[in-house]
Parts: sequence; structure tokens; C-alpha cells
Amino acid sequence: MYIRIIPWSEERIGIQMTYKEEWIERIRGLAGRKWDAVAKVWTVPLTEESFEMLLALFRDAEIQVHPGLRVKFGWINAVMERSLMLSSGQSATNRPRLHSHEPSVVAETLSHEVHKQKWTEREETQLVESLKLHGYSRKTIKAYVGHARRFIQMTTKNPSEMGHEDVRAYLLFLLQQNSSEAYMNQAYSALQFYLQKIYGKPSLKFTVPRMKRQKRLPNVLSLSEVIQIIRSAQNIKHRALLYVTYSAGLRVSEVVRLRLADLDVDRKTIHIRQGKGKKDRYSLLSDATIEMIKSYMLTEHPYDYLFPGAERNHHLSERTVQKVFERALVLSGVQKKVSIHALRHSFATHLLEGGTDLRYIQELLGHKSSRTTEIYTHVSTKNISQIQSPLDRFLQSMKREE
Repeated sequence: MYIRIIPWSEERIGIQMTYKEEWIERIRGLAGRKWDAVAKVWTVPLTEESFEMLLALFRDAEIQVHPGLRVKFGWINAVMERSLMLSSGQSATNRPRLHSHEPSVVAETLSHEVHKQKWTEREETQLVESLKLHGYSRKTIKAYVGHARRFIQMTTKNPSEMGHEDVRAYLLFLLQQNSSEAYMNQAYSALQFYLQKIYGKPSLKFTVPRMKRQKRLPNVLSLSEVIQIIRSAQNIKHRALLYVTYSAGLRVSEVVRLRLADLDVDRKTIHIRQGKGKKDRYSLLSDATIEMIKSYMLTEHPYDYLFPGAERNHHLSERTVQKVFERALVLSGVQKKVSIHALRHSFATHLLEGGTDLRYIQELLGHKSSRTTEIYTHVSTKNISQIQSPLDRFLQSMKREE
């Protein structure tokens, strides 16, 4: 069980910690705390007050402070000493264990005690503009900029002098932080783009092998579980939202951006505009969903976006939709640990089990490759249910002999 305090930006420090519900509740009590969902790091303002409060909240934890912070900010040492003095009258178990953790060779290479390189607004603007010109999506741009910023903040070299060894060292550092395969592959692509397009290194050879992604099967709900969850939504707008998400197999980013003009009641289709990969496609508009939307529109009266947010000319945020599903899941009593994306997985699996051709399912989901859609053949029970277990066969033969 540990807490690591690391450099993050000019104005904030990062907090990495072992997952513990009690600790999460504590850190939520810190003023100015933010959660970086991509890097899986909490951040707080780089101030004496925040640092002192952090130490006070976690007196019973092993706190590891990055040596670069102690070198650069003398007041951090003073706060740590004060905290130890205040705790001197406590028992050993409640006394905070403060120390600068000994970084590995990789961490030393990256930190070099003081972060000399700073990420500038000009550099960020340049990278964002280049990514836009290359047609990257808003989400990818945000992720790539974040990776480049963290890379620069954790090195002493000038970016123009960097090569594949620096990228390799950074990826090894991420690996030490227990980063996922997807996160590390994304970091690889981001840094490759950053160094090649911004600093003109077209001949740069990256020798770092791509990490193999874990092959996990999607979590799928039964049809009855889907209905339970939808019916547990707290109001008609939320129920309509979940109806559309499931019945058309939409991503969260797609359902929040639906407009009334995208619904074709006569043809029973939904036009998804500029979905993932900037592709348009059509999906199903079921009879049950049409009736639900009609009831919802009589109550809410949307006029542009199908699901407007607090301001009627803006759509709901993706996080709001995720919370709607999370609340409905809890109220439904369904015990499976799933996110709203499970509705999309369930839609595809139920179609496959109902006999729909895999090619049509691929079109409805907007998958570029049929290999992506084929994963649902592994979670479908259509053929599995027809196979008799050897145990059942043996017990049935025993009964017949009796």
C-alpha cells in the first residue's frame, strides 16, 4: 500500500496510489483535486497548503516523494519535517512514513532530479494544429497532447535532440507505473507523431516493440437484464436515452450527438453522422424505441439535439450519460460489473444469436474490419447452448439405466 507524489506540471503535483476505497474518499476531500482518467493519476495544486493537507490526510500511509520535487522546491522538505515533528507523539503505526523513493535506472534517466524542459503554449498549439491537419479526432488530439506534455516534463533533453532511446525509456517508465497495453501503445503513437511531425525526424527509427494487447471478451447482458436496467432509469429522458443506445448499438459519443433530424421514422433508421473514424452510417430505429421517443418528446420538447443538456443548444455530456447508466444499474439489482458500452456489446450479441448475418452487424456497428465484429461469436451462446456437457450426458444415462 503506497502513495507516490510525483511532478506533474508547473502548477500541480501528481498522486499515484494503491486503490483503496477509504483513500479515494480522503483524496476527494482535498480542495482543487482533479482526476486524470487517461493517466490514472490524481493531481492537486502545487502549493504548501495542499501538500500539508495531503500529508495530514494520509498519516497512516507510506508516502513516497519524488526526489526532483524535493530538489526543486525547498518548502516541500520543510513541510515534511513539520509533519514528522507533529507526528512524533503518535504511535509508530499512525506515524507517516515519508521518504524519497529510490527511483529505478529508468526513472533516474527521465527525472534527472530537476525537470528542465517545460511544455509551452506555443508547442501545444503547434501540435494541435498538426494533428487537426492530419485529420485526427478531438479525443485523439487530447490524448496525444497529454502524452507529449508528460513526456517533455519528465526529461532534461531538448525535444530536437531526442531519439528512440528516449521514447523507449519513457515507455519503460510507464510500464513501471502499471500502465495498460492500450495506454502504452497510444503513448508510442503520440510520441512518434510528435517527434516526427513537430521536430522533423522522418528517418527516426523506433525499435520499441508494440505491446500485445490482452484479448478480453466483451461483457454482455442478457435481454432481460437490459430491460431491467432500462426500466430502472429514473425518468423518461433517461429511459429513452438507454432505449436508443441499446436498440441501435450506439457508442456514448454517438448517442449524445444525435439530432432530431437524424431520426427517420418512416424508414425506421437512425443516421449516425461522423462516428468513430469520421464515418457516417445507419442503424436501427425500432418500433419500441419510436414509441418511447414519442412519449419523451411530449414531456421534454427537444428541438435540435435529441438529448439536450442544461443548455438546450448543447447536447448532454458523455459523462452524464455514463452516470445515468451507472445509477440505473445499481437500482436494477443486476450484479454484473459493466459500463454503458455493454449495451452496444449486448445489441451485437443478441442480433447474432437471433440469426442476423455478421456482415450486417458489422455495418450497423460501424466496424472498419470484420475481425472486430467477429469477437461477438466468442460470447454468443447460440451454438454453445446446443452442446451438451459430458456431465449431463453421463447423469442422464445413469437415470435411464435406473
